[in-house]
Amino acid sequence: PALGVNRWHTLELAFDRKLVTAKLDGLMLATLTDDAYAKGMAGLGVVGYAHAQFDNFKVEALTPTP
Repeated sequence: PALGVNRWHTLELAFDRKLVTAKLDGLMLATLTDDAYAKGMAGLGVVGYAHAQFDNFKVEALTPTP
């Protein structure tokens, strides 16, 4: 479903070793495992001529799970 226009949303992505979780406005969207990249840089982008605005983008270190 589309998110709608003229509204802000909160997207949260967490990466803990192989575990990846995604939340939108506090609602869990997905949990998966992926070991393709152990480390690297973070960024956001859009495809083609899509218009998107990002505000308060931040990257924080998580306390790894044992």
